[in-house]
Formats: sequence, structure tokens, C-alpha cells
Amino acid sequence: MPSAGSPYGGVCSRRNKCLVFTLFLTVGALIMLINAGMFSSNVGFTGGVCNLDDIPLQQNFDKKKFAGNWYATQTKGMENKLLATLLDFYDVKVNFILKNDDQYDVKSVGGKFYGMWCPIGEGHLTSADDNVPQRMQILFDTPTGKKFGTKDVWLVKTDYTRYAVLYSCWDKTPDGRCAPGSAYAGVLQRSRDPLPEDAVTDIHAELNDCCISPKSLRKLKHEGYCKSTQDEIG
Repeated sequence: MPSAGSPYGGVCSRRNKCLVFTLFLTVGALIMLINAGMFSSNVGFTGGVCNLDDIPLQQNFDKKKFAGNWYATQTKGMENKLLATLLDFYDVKVNFILKNDDQYDVKSVGGKFYGMWCPIGEGHLTSADDNVPQRMQILFDTPTGKKFGTKDVWLVKTDYTRYAVLYSCWDKTPDGRCAPGSAYAGVLQRSRDPLPEDAVTDIHAELNDCCISPKSLRKLKHEGYCKSTQDEIG
């Protein structure tokens, strides 16, 4: 694995950008985990483009209960098959670390090339408005991440112990809707095991409320190639 000061730092920085929205995330991570171009056509939508004021948010969000480790298990995949293959990461894990100022530090890791590439990304997830803590913004501490800028990450739904649904819109229309090609979504899980049917039903309902078809999400593999690196982030 290249060190932080190696000439491959730029590549690792781009890799960190991709990791964010594999969380959504992505997240994720989550959990971030940034994927570009996830919604390149209307096929992912369930019918009109959502008004951002209508996007559901987690009720009574408890930041302490949300903190900790999550695995990115689903994300809205790219329509471009070549890009999807190049940026098809797996073993994605995100750790949200709640600080004394009630904001999060974020550490994420994910794999590529059968475990030969599992770099760690670090960043910050903050809430600008204490009255709406579910609407957060993420920024990764890498040259590429800083150039890419801060992006919205909204917590749509979580039961804290099994799953979380994340949403982001990167471009708005003048009438306050999310422009086609600008919406991102992802699912995080506390465990890599399959979710029970009731949780899957809840997730699908929330995605539909965000104008995103559950069928447009793709599963992220967890094969254990990055386990040792995952252990480093908590």
C-alpha cells in the first residue's frame, strides 16, 4: 500500500473521493466514498424529480446512537459500465466518530483489485444547522477532497442498530428540486449480513419517497480482502 507521502498520493486522493458516495456515503461512507455520475438518467427515479423540501429526514436524530462503524452495502450505481467497473469498490466500512463539539470525524476504507488496494480516507461530517442535524455536509481531508468541496449528506432514515439510508443532491433547479443526474443515495448497515424483510421494506419505502427506485441500487461486495485495514479504523 502506498504511503501518504508516496508519488501515488494523488491516486489515493481520488480513491477517497470515490469512497464517500459508495455511502451514499457514499459514504461512507457511507460512510461515504464518493462516486461520480450515479444518476445519469431518469431510470433511477420513480416519477418526477423530488422537491428537496419533501425529502424525508430521520425524526429525533440521535447523533450518539448513530456514531460508530457502518458497512456500505448498497449504492445507486453508475449507468456508464466502464466507470462502474473502474470504481466498483468493495469491503467498504465507515466509522463516524462523534467529537465533543457534536460533529463527526469520519474514517473510511474500501478495497479494489482483490485487496491489494485498501487505503484509508479521513474527513469530517458536520451539521450547519443545529435545528436540522440530519442535514449534514461531508469534506475529506485530501487534496482532491478539498478541491472537490463540501457535499450534502442527509440522513433519511435509520434504526441505529441495523440500517441507515443516506441521500444527497449536488445540483438544484431554480424551483428547489434536485436536478436529474444530481441525486445520490446509499444504504449503510451495522452488519454485513442480509437484512430482514421488514428492514428491506422500510428502506425501499424511504428510497421511493426520495424519488429513487430501489431497483436502481447495486449491492457492494464484502469479501474480507480489506479486513486488516478495516480493523485500523475502529
